[in-house]
Amino acid sequence: MQSYYEAHREKITYIDFMETPSFCEPHFHSAVEILYASEGEVDTFINGAPRTIGKGEICISDSYDVHNFDSHGLKCRILIIPSDFLDDYFKVRGKKHVASNYVTDKALCVKIDAVMRQFCDKPSPLLSKAYVNLILGLIADETGFSDAAAEDFHIMKKILDYLENNYSSDITLESLSAEFGYSKYYFSRIFNRFFRFSLKEYLNRLRARQFILRMRKNEGADIMSTAFDCGFNSLQTFYRCFTNYYGMAPKKYLAGYAGK
Repeated sequence: MQSYYEAHREKITYIDFMETPSFCEPHFHSAVEILYASEGEVDTFINGAPRTIGKGEICISDSYDVHNFDSHGLKCRILIIPSDFLDDYFKVRGKKHVASNYVTDKALCVKIDAVMRQFCDKPSPLLSKAYVNLILGLIADETGFSDAAAEDFHIMKKILDYLENNYSSDITLESLSAEFGYSKYYFSRIFNRFFRFSLKEYLNRLRARQFILRMRKNEGADIMSTAFDCGFNSLQTFYRCFTNYYGMAPKKYLAGYAGK
């Protein structure tokens, strides 16, 4: 399960290309992410808007778009382009945003996919940048650019960043309201819009993931202490949430990881 703000991806300087089933929790990063539906339909959810794309269509998550995908076990091709390769794109785009996150012209999608598959051969940095510019140029010519996303989107990014850095604290709708200067009803509305679950549910998912990361980094650490350090206020809540998200108790999950 990926972090909601993928801080680790900000440090990656290589282009990541994969062909795999895709499922991820809502997250965002500075990289541009392109998904090609190679086998069948993929459910996408970008900046609060759901859409299903069909086989042979493309979804693009622009830099800092909040997004998640579900290919229902079918393979799709995903290209993740870090900011190191996006200088030319950002110069052209400026402060705007792709006017549409989707390319449905099948002939154009085939052309874009053919270039994406060149990354299977791990091309040189110079050739990689040429491929990136070609892919993004084809997409931009098709979709164009529009004014930056709505205020809700920008506020949501700030909230996610804040939660990533403060997940161990006692965070409520009231405390977020005091931190950002908006009503708790506003935060409740945009959380449900972007993530389809509440702030409390989001925090518990984030804390459970951070628990795993901490335990992997410090093997042998105490489960109870680590759970509390991650922001859970009771062991009952921690075990219930963890089992619900990962299908097994924490000790069993960690034992399976250690055996790999």
